Amino acid sequence: MKTIWYKISFGYLFIIAWLGLYMRMIQAGWVDGWSYNHLLHGHSHAAFTGWFYGILFLLIDRHFFDDRTRPRTLKAQFIATQVTLFLMMIAFLAQGYGIWSITLSSVFQILNYLFVFTVLRALKQHPAPRSLSVRLLRLALWMLFVSTIGPWAVGIIKALGYGGTDWYRAAIYFYMHFQYNGWILSALLALFFAYVEKHYRYRADASGKRFFVLFAGSILPGYFLSLLGMFPEAWVYAVAGLSAVMQARAMFELFHIVREHNLKRLIWRQKPVQLFAIMVVGGLIIKILLQLLSVIPALSQTAFNNRPVIIAFIHLIMLGIFTPYILAHLTKINILRWQGSLSQLGQMSYFIGFVLTEFLLAGAIFDWWGPQWTEGVAVATLFLTAGVTLMSFAFSEKRAQTACSSGQSDGSPSTHWYKTLNGKEIQ
Repeated sequence: MKTIWYKISFGYLFIIAWLGLYMRMIQAGWVDGWSYNHLLHGHSHAAFTGWFYGILFLLIDRHFFDDRTRPRTLKAQFIATQVTLFLMMIAFLAQGYGIWSITLSSVFQILNYLFVFTVLRALKQHPAPRSLSVRLLRLALWMLFVSTIGPWAVGIIKALGYGGTDWYRAAIYFYMHFQYNGWILSALLALFFAYVEKHYRYRADASGKRFFVLFAGSILPGYFLSLLGMFPEAWVYAVAGLSAVMQARAMFELFHIVREHNLKRLIWRQKPVQLFAIMVVGGLIIKILLQLLSVIPALSQTAFNNRPVIIAFIHLIMLGIFTPYILAHLTKINILRWQGSLSQLGQMSYFIGFVLTEFLLAGAIFDWWGPQWTEGVAVATLFLTAGVTLMSFAFSEKRAQTACSSGQSDGSPSTHWYKTLNGKEIQ
């Protein structure tokens, strides 16, 4: 895929940041004139489908296929998806949930299914079908498929007159959970292991197998963590607690793999990657701790009844774990460079803005800030938005085109590395 597609996908992150800032400015009373709900729908759909879906599509194509193995329709699918996503975002911004946005969302879901089954079928020809990266990618694709049940259910529930009920919210949380804890997280882990399998000859050992079983097994029961605020029955807490423990154990195995195989070299060789890596590791640890604490009824009920806290948790995952990892990964494969002072300033501004917004949003549970809270969040979001804007300078047309076209660059797909390690296929 050409470098321009990476820039277009990054453009959605740019749009998300500015829409988020505009919403905070509305809340602070600085601007008006646009429907807040329409902005919210456009913002959320641009995040899940524009930024994450688009960039993961490109990175999956890059790491798991080459010119010989790439499905012939994949490029056309990507272009069709991008056109649909852009029109869908405009429709949500213009009318919220209306005829055009719902129609385009349905078209996107069909393209979703086409992408899932195209890649699953192509993976049957992968030179190392039992490698950890391929297993994780298959898991990610199935979780993407499962997540699509959520939007269909939302439409049915609204049509039956149950919009705004706990069942309506449960359908929304179903979609979100299987998106970020299923599809996106599994796909990012697949990309991580695809990279280390190639460059560090990593082969799944006992820790790798335990990690996969624990992580995959935690996804389905993990949905019950999202239901604690609506269905506080004892069995819901039991299932949610089991999932939290399994995911914590899975992350322990992941950190053990990184340490055991000295994969921290991935981080410290490139200074720009270090800050992103700190955010990812710190974010994962906080996420695991919060999930473990959420099975305490008093804490879960307090948190789930406080919207800013829920937003803080979602931002922790999206802006504190997923986005930093993607930016670090794009740096490792030479799509992003950090040569100029503006892009480096953007990286620091993004970090400061993220920390400030999390501090303010999570602190809302204690009502520390008083009437100045909305202004404070708006100012913090300004740092975040400035960071994303300045980080766009990290794209280098010349360097990125070379990396993408060479076929044997730092992150490009290759099949020879799978073939032999002491004469045996790496699996």
